[in-house]
Amino acid sequence: MKLLPLYVNCLLKNDAFSGGSDISIDDRSYVIYYVMTMDLPTSVHYFYPRLIPLHDCTQQIDTDRTGLPVFDNPLSKRVRGIVEKIQDQKRRCMRLTLVKQRDKLESVLRHFLVEDRGTSDGSVSYVDFLCHVHKEIRQMLS
Repeated sequence: MKLLPLYVNCLLKNDAFSGGSDISIDDRSYVIYYVMTMDLPTSVHYFYPRLIPLHDCTQQIDTDRTGLPVFDNPLSKRVRGIVEKIQDQKRRCMRLTLVKQRDKLESVLRHFLVEDRGTSDGSVSYVDFLCHVHKEIRQMLS
């Protein structure tokens, strides 16, 4: 129950429910269907994806490639180790997207930062959402 407000906040910010001008009606209907047919573990990872920061020497990674190249250096070994560990934990592999700072995909990444305040759509942060829910509960009880 502790995580219920977090997941509700994720649901409210998802394209299936919030839509937006940047998503077509066909894409939105696909997302709605996809969400309705998910099992619970898949939906948890879909609505609250795992984001893993890599801080050192990340400018060397080519994000346009479809697979991670194998290099004999510490950064390559660390990144490949992280990816292999994540893929070992799942029976189906998650889609892995590498996003560098100031990259063209950075705006897409911000869409998955569900605990932050939305800059383009004006959505509230997770803390603001919790305060709102708490205030509503207190109002109902008094």
